[in-house]
Amino acid sequence: MLIDEEAGGGQLTVTRVVVPAGGEMREHDHGESQVLLVPLTGEVVLTGAGQHEIISLGTVALLERGERVGLTNQTSEPCIVVMVFTPGADRAEPIFEKSSRQRVGEAAAGLAWVPAGPVDQLDDDAAVHRDLDGHPVCLARSNGIVYALLDECSHGQVELSEGDVADGHVECWLHGSRFALTTGLPTGPPATQAVPVYPVRITGTGIEVALPVTPQSGPRG
Repeated sequence: MLIDEEAGGGQLTVTRVVVPAGGEMREHDHGESQVLLVPLTGEVVLTGAGQHEIISLGTVALLERGERVGLTNQTSEPCIVVMVFTPGADRAEPIFEKSSRQRVGEAAAGLAWVPAGPVDQLDDDAAVHRDLDGHPVCLARSNGIVYALLDECSHGQVELSEGDVADGHVECWLHGSRFALTTGLPTGPPATQAVPVYPVRITGTGIEVALPVTPQSGPRG
């Protein structure tokens, strides 16, 4: 359930936003309103407090009051997003349940944040390999945003971190397969299978990647 039906009073405001291909909505907050983002087409990267996550058709994002976020469309097609605003400061209790979305930077169940090194050691349009709690991870940076994905090409089974990074994509050095850093989906042949991607956040101590918890790694913060 996304709406608390027992919380009466107030009025919801609905706005339709089109984020053009390659466009962005700069980071800002929505004041005293909660905001529910519902993508109708395409996908956008939701950024805030140094973290990012992808929302697309079939997912929703709940922004709490005062939470600063931005939207970036790194695809070649426009993305249509419906934004549902709750009443403002005159309402004490929330309308939308927090359980409808992990807050930006919060690890989902079964995942744990693992330190991956300082941000300043990762150049823009570059990638590095990291072995994090037994997971081979490709850390890549493009247009100032840090991404993490499994460091293995789904076609050639070689490390993607040895390939080239540009315009939100990484290219495998062996056969030239290209993958979108936001989704892991192949955008250039010969690969046809996606590569798993992992949530990333930037903290005061550097990059952290949310990875599946294993018996060897145990739970983290």
